[in-house]
Order: sequence, then structure tokens, then C-alpha cells
Amino acid sequence: MKINVKHSQGSYSIFVFKDQLAQHLKKSKLLKNKNLFVVIDSRVYKLYWKKLYKDLKRESNILGVYIISAKEKNKSHTELVKILKSMFDSGCRRDTLLVSIGGGITGDISALAANIYMRGIDYINIPTTLLSMVDSSVGGKTGINFNSGKNLIGTFYQPKAVFTDISFLNTLPVRELQSGLGEVIKYSFIAPDKEKTIFYRSFNNIINEDYHNIFKIISECVNIKSAIVNNDEREVTGLRKVLNFGHTFAHGIESASDHKIKHGEAVIFGIISSLFYSYREKLITAEYLFNRLIKIQPAVIPIKRYYKITNSDIVFKCMLKDKKNNNSGIRLVLINNSNDFIVDYSGNRKSIIYSLEEMKVWVKESAGMFKKETVEK
Repeated sequence: MKINVKHSQGSYSIFVFKDQLAQHLKKSKLLKNKNLFVVIDSRVYKLYWKKLYKDLKRESNILGVYIISAKEKNKSHTELVKILKSMFDSGCRRDTLLVSIGGGITGDISALAANIYMRGIDYINIPTTLLSMVDSSVGGKTGINFNSGKNLIGTFYQPKAVFTDISFLNTLPVRELQSGLGEVIKYSFIAPDKEKTIFYRSFNNIINEDYHNIFKIISECVNIKSAIVNNDEREVTGLRKVLNFGHTFAHGIESASDHKIKHGEAVIFGIISSLFYSYREKLITAEYLFNRLIKIQPAVIPIKRYYKITNSDIVFKCMLKDKKNNNSGIRLVLINNSNDFIVDYSGNRKSIIYSLEEMKVWVKESAGMFKKETVEK
């Protein structure tokens, strides 16, 4: 499948396929006779580099390879400088093409390096995790963490192409697969009503490593995000802000746990917290809340052991540092009964703490008999 993304400087294509990476790289004119610099996740390097090297070398000249341990602590200015130094030492010039191979952390930091090296060189994404396939590889957001704040330093810089080979999922650790469900769940709220059922069915399938509908799910997520980016590349009109549903809570949860909770896991917790906040503000009914929680439940059960890590007071303090905030304070994305999103909703401490505590109760009891009457209380 080929999906086109338009942006202020032109457009690029996202290719979604299985076991055809070599063919797509060969067809692409972007790599033909180019000098490449590769930034690759250390685990992917061990599993795939021998084959990837042959595929890339067939069309191009590889100047250098930077192997990154894709941990949140390495999504930093220190690691960024190391990448830039390696690029310089490898002889990268303005006509060098950077190739990012890995998940969201690898993609975000390598794209930022491409953006600022010699005032910008071209780059392509080859996502290897579910989370990066459905979300972070698309849309041109780059970034690193700073002073315990998530993605506080970053830019908008669009890739020249994204090559999504879902066969990488065959060796993805189970926890990373479950983490990727966070962004899939987010898109289930944004998806048209006629597409929601396939999203709901996918939660159990993905957890059980059943990839029967994974191609369809990834394509749907990419289609949704691409349409939004086409119309609001830099979050100017507010349309792209719906993609932040659950993320203000999530970034606070990640930081408060010292990143022991992964991004996608935090997004699941954040979406649940946002639902409880929406209910508290009378934007949704108890029935709507309960029905959505039940839909999410399959994705919650595998990660429920992490809820104890979260301390609501510390999460709130971390949320105060979120980059989406303004002079009015914490900004949330909430939802109403009509599935319409309310962006830039002003969050207050009392309701945020309440929502986080309700989230923890729900997560704790998610494998048991959590009833609608409990929600109403």
C-alpha cells in the first residue's frame, strides 16, 4: 500500500508492505547512487544488519553507521551530539541521506540530527516497532527529552519517504508490541464509526501475536494521521492536536516513572485518565465511559502491573512541564459523547489527581468484575 502525505514543502510517500523491503529500496530513486548515513537501533542491528547492509549497499554507498541503544535516557542532547559527531567524522555532506532504522526513539532523535546537520539533510524512516509504524514515523515531528520533560527540544521536519515492513514485528519483544497498542487505541477513538470494530478486534489479536489484521490496522492508522497532517502540519489550526489525546497525562506518567513505563503503556493509562476527566466534566456519560473502558480492557490487562509505579502528585508535577501547556496552565484533549474532541481544555489539579486515581482503580480491577455501577460512583 502507498499513502501520500502532503506538507508545506511538498509531499512524500509511506509504503506499507511485508517482506518486500529490498524491492522497495531498489525501486526508490532516493537511494540511487547516494551516500548514506545510517542510525539504527542496537537490537535491530544484531538481528537484521547483515541483510539490511546488502539491501542498502546494492543501491548506495554507506558512509557510516551509528548504533543507538533505544532507551528514553538516550533520547538526549548528549546522544544527539554523538550522532552529529559520527556524521561529521564519517564525511557526511549536505547531499548525504540519513536512514533511520528503529522505533520511535531512534526515529525522533535521528530525524532531529538530520534537520540540524549542515542546516538540514534528507532522511528516510524504516520503522521497526508497532508504535513507530502506526504513529511516530509519520508526520515529521522530531525531538529529544530535556530536564525530565518529554520531547521539549524538537522540530517539524518531514522525511523523504517511510518504508514500513511489517515483518519486523515477528521479532519485536512482546512488551514493545503491547506498548504499541497505546497509539492504536488512540486511533480507534479518531477512526470513523464504520472502522471502529476492526480496531476493537485488533487489541486481542495483537496481544496474542496474531497478525491477521495487522496490515489493515497499520494502514488505517497511517491513513488517519496522514489526513490530519495534510490539513494541519504544525498544529496551527488545532486539528492535529487531537493526536495528543491522552498524551499530556501519558508524558507525565512516563516522566514520573523515570521511564520505567514505556510511552505506549503510558498512552493507554493517559487515555483512561482522559476518559475519567471527560466524565468528571460531564462531557461523556457513565455508559459511554464504561463501554469505552471495556473496549480498552484487553490492552490494559497485560500492563496492569505497572499502575503501582505511578504517584499521582508526582505525575501532576511532571505534567506541568508538558510542552503543550501555555500561560493558562495544563492543556488537555478530552472527548464528548459524540466522539468529538475538545482540545486545549484547561486542566486543574484536583480533577487531574482525581482522574489519575480513578485510572488506577480501573487498571487494578480491569481483570475482574469492574461494573458500570462502579464507574457511576
